Amino acid sequence: MPPVGTIHDLAERCWNGEADLVHEHHPVHTWQDGTEEIADGLLFYKGLASANTLDTGDGLVMLDTGSQVDTDRLHGEVRRWRPAAPLAAAVFSHHHVDHVFGVAPFERDARDAGVPAPTVYGHAGIGPNFDRYRRTLGLNTTLNRRQFAIDAPGFRWPETYRHPDVTYADRLTFRHGEVYLGEWATALRTMAGLGAEIMLAGHGLPIFGADRIRQALSDTADLLRSLEDQTIALMNQGLRLDTILHEVTVPERLRDRPYLQAVYDHPQFLVRNVWRRYGGWYDGEPDRLLPAPRTAEAAEWVALAGGVGTVLARAAELLDTGGDARLACHLAEAAVAARPENSRAHEIRARAYEAHAEAQTSSMARNILRHAANSSRQGLRDLASGT
Repeated sequence: MPPVGTIHDLAERCWNGEADLVHEHHPVHTWQDGTEEIADGLLFYKGLASANTLDTGDGLVMLDTGSQVDTDRLHGEVRRWRPAAPLAAAVFSHHHVDHVFGVAPFERDARDAGVPAPTVYGHAGIGPNFDRYRRTLGLNTTLNRRQFAIDAPGFRWPETYRHPDVTYADRLTFRHGEVYLGEWATALRTMAGLGAEIMLAGHGLPIFGADRIRQALSDTADLLRSLEDQTIALMNQGLRLDTILHEVTVPERLRDRPYLQAVYDHPQFLVRNVWRRYGGWYDGEPDRLLPAPRTAEAAEWVALAGGVGTVLARAAELLDTGGDARLACHLAEAAVAARPENSRAHEIRARAYEAHAEAQTSSMARNILRHAANSSRQGLRDLASGT
């Protein structure tokens, strides 16, 4: 077992709600120094995502393989741990680019050593999603610049991917050496019944202990099921998306669970996903069905308010008095849409979105709001598209 004060200790602090998962130990945006053998023959690596390497005694097996920025560092850490053991297999848990880019150095190792290349396992949906990524390179470049507040005009979405060699639809079991490797709520409940002693997360730290793993998976399944059930019940009442977004809540008994805090995603984003799946794109607001251009709509509202100065004065008042930053964002957005050349409008917009961002524990929401603020600091509504 590893020494006290390392991954086990940090995982304990996270479980007890004692670690700062919003900033210092965020499961996505922070890296863990080095690697650690968290159980005999199991190496834990925390980069943008987690990557875990198992020594089966007859070659290594990896669960996820990191992002492009992790590739060389992860390979070096694994080689320091097991200098000569070949990578026999890798499992891609899903298609996101922070989980699928670390195989290439191990394939080069295999060629150099004259041994078989690693076999990559993954869900049958991974390949089509890689194809979708290639078809929408510009879109994904733009979306990720917003979502991660990337102020780097040279950033580009990857266009080359390593497809799985072996795919599956619902379940796949493969064996290598002497070690066994194996829709959200259903899958979580199935996992909860497996009795595992260590759960390796795609992001963040492991969970140690069968009882804790069962609790975390069951609670997460309960949360997801509740959000879906609440959303569908309100949809069946004929309510619009805007109403549903503000009425669905996290069950009270789950609100304080450290492992269910919205530090990356946000419950409203999940509600939108349920709406999109069962209700499609139309949000139920008839004026949004065939809308006027946003700039034309904003110009009308600004004119009715008495001009851009009046709108900005109210937005500034909300910010100066600790009022609702969401409303300040709406006002500032309308002002900039109506008068994109107005420097005062961009100044207030930047303040409004920064204030809104500061109040968010969800890093996805925080980054998108900060991207808007950073855009206005450069006189634009959106840095990613240059408009």
